[in-house]
Parts: sequence; C-alpha cells; structure tokens
Amino acid sequence: MVTTVVTTAPSPTGPVADFATVYARVQSGVGLIVATTCQGLYTGSGFLLDTRTMATAAHVVSGATAISVEFGGKRQPAEVVGVDPTIDVAVLSLTSDVQGHVFQLADEDPQPGTHVAAIGFPLGEPKSLTEGTVSGLGRNLGTEPGQFHGLMQTDTAINPVNSGGPLVDIEGRVVGLADAIRTDAQGIGFAVPPSLAAPALVHGVGLEQPETPVCSSPAEIGVRHTLLAYFAAINTGDYEGAMRQLSRAYRAENFSEPNLWYDAYATSHDDHLSIVAVSGPVARPRVWAMFRSQQDPGYGPAGAKAATCLLWSVDYVMVQLGRRWVIDAASGHSEPAYRQC
Repeated sequence: MVTTVVTTAPSPTGPVADFATVYARVQSGVGLIVATTCQGLYTGSGFLLDTRTMATAAHVVSGATAISVEFGGKRQPAEVVGVDPTIDVAVLSLTSDVQGHVFQLADEDPQPGTHVAAIGFPLGEPKSLTEGTVSGLGRNLGTEPGQFHGLMQTDTAINPVNSGGPLVDIEGRVVGLADAIRTDAQGIGFAVPPSLAAPALVHGVGLEQPETPVCSSPAEIGVRHTLLAYFAAINTGDYEGAMRQLSRAYRAENFSEPNLWYDAYATSHDDHLSIVAVSGPVARPRVWAMFRSQQDPGYGPAGAKAATCLLWSVDYVMVQLGRRWVIDAASGHSEPAYRQC
C-alpha cells in the first residue's frame, strides 16, 4: 500500500506587506512644516486632509509667529485653524490648493502586530519612509508639553521632524499621527490613534485657537511692523506712506515719485504676510517674507502681466533708523520670486 503524505508549507513570518507601492501613491500628500518662533525655526511633518487643509502635531506649531509648508519644493504660508493640546494635534489652513494625495483616517485603531509605515522628514532629511509594527495601544506618556493618554506604541523609527506625519497601513489609511519617542530606549515611539485624532481632524471637535506670542526681539517686532505698514499703505493707495517705509537710497533708486507707485500698484492688494525668518545683524537684518498679491490683469510683474493672484517669496534687507527699520533692498528668495495662486 502506498501512503501519501501531504505536507503544508509553513506560514510565512515577519512583515509581508509591501509599502513601496503605498509610498509611491500617497507620499505627495506629506509636507514639511516650518514654524517661526521667537526662539528660531522649528520643523515638522504634516499630511493633507483636503487640498487646502493639513494635519500635524500641536507641538510642531506651538509658539509660532509664522508658518510655512513645503510640498515638492514649493513653499506657501499657512495659518492655524486650531489645536487640541490635550491630544497634541493641530489643523492648518493653506493659502492655495496642493495637488497631493488626500489622506483618509482609518475607521478603527490598528491592533498590535499590524504592519505600519511612517512618512516624514526625519531630522530634516529628505522625505522618507520607515516600516514597523504596532506594539500596543492605550499608552500614557509624560512630555514637556504635558501628559498624554491613550497613545499607540510602535517600533517604527520616529525621529525629530517626523512629528505630525502620518503612520499608514498597507491600504494607505492613516492609523496614527507620529508624536513622540522614548529617548531612553530604542524602538519605542508613540502616535495619536484615529480614535483620538478623528474628532478633531475630521470634525473640529476640541480645537482651539492658540495665542500668537509677541517676540521680545526689537528687530523681529520692528521689521514686522514696517512690512505691515508698507503693505497697508499700498493697499489703500497711500504711496507717500509706503515711501516712508523705504530707505532714502532704495526710494531714490526705485520709486522717487508717487506717480511711479500708482503705475505699478494701482490695483494691488497684498495680504497673508508670513515672516519666515529674520537673520543677520540687528542694525541690518535680512527678512525672508512670503505674501499674496492680487491685482487686475496687466498689473502683474514682468513675465506674469496677466496674473491676477500671485504668491511671493521675497528677501528684504532692512536698515535701522533710530528705533525703527526701513526697507533698503529687496530680491526674490527663489527664482522666480512668485508663482500663481
């Protein structure tokens, strides 16, 4: 008698999910966030909830006096819609649409053992993906911003600047918002699970408007006041007032007569000013500013005469005159210095 022995192949162990296709499909919806604070620049990651709305961690934008976001090498200003400091999440509003992947939050929290991947900008390096698993749920953590409860634990590599980025499952759904790490251990990171994040991110529940700090630096306050006065004067047609915000040398070189202002700015309206950075000596600081301009067709800059809405990225060199600062030079921070809204 012949006996037939049937054998069953052993079940595969270890990660079986392929996140390469997931990353290719969704990475365009993950952006770099640059928050200007009184202490300097702070960076983090975030992801699109719709084409003009982003999610990130509240501590990424805490204390921000200005925020910009970058997708595909293009930056634009952003504003805080609201934060929920109890779960460390924030929602940002963008100036213009981003043609990137819009993420969906998972309906349920992932179970321990679920394969996940984090997408973000670890340590400020280029966008990258790291894989791991969900280690546990319902974790509590004490951090500098406060005590957090109900977090998801993961062994996925999470580093500074990953904060606010998404943890996704093999379907590309957000199963966590990268939040913190244990610095005294390896492979212990934490994320805000969908059950905690969804009410705030999807429905705005618990969001509050944070206070914008007033920086103690006289230069920071002074140059912001000058640029706001400069744009306000242009918007109201007060070209004499606008000229007072310029140094004599810069005024003589570019706008010696109010009529020249009228020819250039008769229909202009500038808003959404965001001061990204102030650097250099106090007496002559360099200010990187971003703003939006709207104008009638024919009044745009050379190369974009027909444009009616432009987003500008400009470096202003300021010079101190007594207790105030005036504009002494201006140049594009990028080339060109503008792009269409």
